[in-house]
Amino acid sequence: MASEQQARAETVVRELFDEWSTGRPTSEMYERAFAPGFVCHGPPGVNHSHEAGNENCIFFIFNESFEGLSFTVGELTADADRVVARFIVRGRQVAEFAGIKPHGGESTFTGLTILCVADGKIAEGWGSVNWS
Repeated sequence: MASEQQARAETVVRELFDEWSTGRPTSEMYERAFAPGFVCHGPPGVNHSHEAGNENCIFFIFNESFEGLSFTVGELTADADRVVARFIVRGRQVAEFAGIKPHGGESTFTGLTILCVADGKIAEGWGSVNWS
């Protein structure tokens, strides 16, 4: 049976993916989801700042290059303050992304992230994304 801490951590992460799928994440969402001083250990060369109002983080980079983005959580598991999420991102590429020119079709990315949730906010994260 999941502890209350695990349930809260899962909820924070699931709400984040749900918000990203709307295509309209807000500064308020970032303030709710990410702790001040959030530390990201993600792919190099990408701005991982998740501060409220920062439109250069990885989500906004995806959003500028793809239309119809959807973030689907394939699996989500929590253990104490850690949440592991396997996810799929889909969207139609409309602008250059990571040096790849648009090809007109749908692109699919799969990823895995481990997030540490403290006091109801994401404090630290590790992630990888596979482009297909």
